[in-house]
Amino acid sequence: MKESKILAGVLLFYLGNHIRLPLLSLHRSESLYNVSVVVEDLLITLRQRLPVVVAYLPCNAPEVWLPNGVSSPLEAPTFMRSRPLRVMSEANVECNGTVSTMKSWTITRVEGDGGIPVEDVLVEGFIPSWNFSELALPGNFLDYGTYLFTYKLQLLASKVFPLFRTASTYVTIIKTPLQAMIIKGGMSKVSRGFGTSLVLDPHQYSLDPDWPDDKNFTYTWFCRTLADPEYSTVEDRPQTYNSHSIPEPLSDTTGGEGGCFGKGPGSLDYMVGTLHLDTSSFTHADTTYEIQVLIEKDTRFAVSRVSVDVLQNPPPSIDIKCADEKSCRPIFSGILVNPSARVALLTICSEYCHSDMEYSWSITTTEDQPIVEESTCIEDCQPVLPTGKNSKDIAIGSELFRLNPGVEKFKVTLTVTTESGIKGEYVMTLVLNKPPAGGICEVKLATRRALIDYFKFTCTGWVDPEEAGVDQYVYFSEYYCPPSHVSMDMAVTDVHCLGASTDP
Repeated sequence: MKESKILAGVLLFYLGNHIRLPLLSLHRSESLYNVSVVVEDLLITLRQRLPVVVAYLPCNAPEVWLPNGVSSPLEAPTFMRSRPLRVMSEANVECNGTVSTMKSWTITRVEGDGGIPVEDVLVEGFIPSWNFSELALPGNFLDYGTYLFTYKLQLLASKVFPLFRTASTYVTIIKTPLQAMIIKGGMSKVSRGFGTSLVLDPHQYSLDPDWPDDKNFTYTWFCRTLADPEYSTVEDRPQTYNSHSIPEPLSDTTGGEGGCFGKGPGSLDYMVGTLHLDTSSFTHADTTYEIQVLIEKDTRFAVSRVSVDVLQNPPPSIDIKCADEKSCRPIFSGILVNPSARVALLTICSEYCHSDMEYSWSITTTEDQPIVEESTCIEDCQPVLPTGKNSKDIAIGSELFRLNPGVEKFKVTLTVTTESGIKGEYVMTLVLNKPPAGGICEVKLATRRALIDYFKFTCTGWVDPEEAGVDQYVYFSEYYCPPSHVSMDMAVTDVHCLGASTDP
């Protein structure tokens, strides 16, 4: 004989503010039932039919929340469009048995202080994590604006009653700063012979991280000698002044007004993104000139500059670039690098090359002060300069940055000498990426039972000094078992907190 489950419950009907009518309900299956209620007195009869869901629920409704979630668009945290974005959810589920769950995310663009919905963003089927507890969006997925992220957790505990809860938060997507690069590799200084070609191409090498294929920049060029005063700026934006054209090669530029072309320092009457310059347009050989370009797009701007040693005898034309270009990011003062990793620089000779050229590298501060290059390490030492200082290419170990904790910028100078003694000098400025700062990490209830209890690690308040965002948090455990000290990775995550069971 087939056993059937009887679902029992009490329905409470309220009449007015004071009368409550309890009704015992017995059912053999989950379903939607219509319950009719008849109320009579001596004067009137009232009838009402109410739909009632009868379901077997082995779970309580889940508790769902989004860590650091905000309830108002005015409080929305900002993220740059080009950066990946992750939104994490947390939940408490209490059930008498094993119950499957169904998760989903929705994103809605909103406007105004009240978060008025404008349009839905399709993520289902487009973002692989749309039905995970953690939503991971790639960079450049969302356009600029404010968005409402909603997470839904449903317990599949009943066929007729949807047992779910939602949680929401707001996020604002903002513009990423432009990356300006005036010359290949982002070098700070190059050498060229008088009457040779100098190609500066910020159109090719500059980048809008939000729209990498869109090169619709406007360009403003400046030129001066190092003896001339610096360009005037307003909120770091160079101001155009004394605008003049670039003269033809070998023109008479000895007018006595100085600058690059005898007309004084200032902006150039040239607005194209690629500059092919014959160095005989400059006033003199054996002089160092500085060329700067301002690139602009919408409300953003960025600046890049390069010093050019113009020599009477043409030296080799050398380009220096990072071996791993993804690990080097151009900024105004140089190339941003990770001080925790080795930096490898490659050289390429394009003109006036010789088979027996001598290479000599030197590393100083940007003020040409010496730095510490001798390691004090005793065992398990990492080499400071694995390739030495007389190779064509150079590798700079992270040990060099550790030995010079007070130096934030390093001037890496390459001197190339030909068989005839002609020398060219080429400089790359390395700017150390500063670590996240200003935050704390903590764990609640630091003493718990092994294999039973649950730890929660939380890191809050960390910011990136370069305003590029914190990419990931790496959690690891350390064991002190004298005489050994063991470190073991636990997790790498893009979010600020980690839940983990204890280990013995």
